[in-house]
Amino acid sequence: MGRQKAGEKAYRAVDLLTGLYDPDIQSVLSRYGMTDEERERGWGLLKAYAAARRAAPAPNVRWSESLRLLDEWENRWFVVCDAALARSFPDVHAWLFHKLSRQSGTDVVMSTSVLIERLRQLERGIDKLREHGPAALARLRERGVTSAVLDEGKALLKSLQSFEPTAPEDAPAPQKEAEAEQALWNWYLEWSGIARAVLQDKRLLNHIGFGKVGRPRKKT
Repeated sequence: MGRQKAGEKAYRAVDLLTGLYDPDIQSVLSRYGMTDEERERGWGLLKAYAAARRAAPAPNVRWSESLRLLDEWENRWFVVCDAALARSFPDVHAWLFHKLSRQSGTDVVMSTSVLIERLRQLERGIDKLREHGPAALARLRERGVTSAVLDEGKALLKSLQSFEPTAPEDAPAPQKEAEAEQALWNWYLEWSGIARAVLQDKRLLNHIGFGKVGRPRKKT
């Protein structure tokens, strides 16, 4: 693809990483080496990139405001989901919050993305949660965790992709940020390439950020 805005590669990696929690995607990609450890390696590369970016030029005011709004969204709905499920639906709670907790700063992008994707999976139905999943989803709806609320969170995530850091156009990227971004991008290119080759279901491809089957994006 052509020139990308700062951080766009990271958001594409987030789309892929959150989609990997889909059991159907897990089932297919596990045959090609996508283990829990490999997925965690991807998250680790993303976190390393986020940490490196914190040392880069400060983002503009609108970007900071969008991040603040996303943080507020996360603070509210993480707590609501936790309280609604912890005692009445412990199995669903354990699944929803597996290795997931509230974050701050740019890490809130990752935590919110995973929460929204898992709640969408709960909407679609999860086989291993067949017994309590529908009732848990109904409870969440009663507590305000509606599809409209999830759409709001997704919109906040997307809004962050439209802003660039406030830095002179000729300012070079810090070395550590560039190295961290490249390491993340190499991981993404490997697994997105495998996924496009072996996933035939358009719905599954959409979950990892690809809108059209058979029309892969150009690589940089």
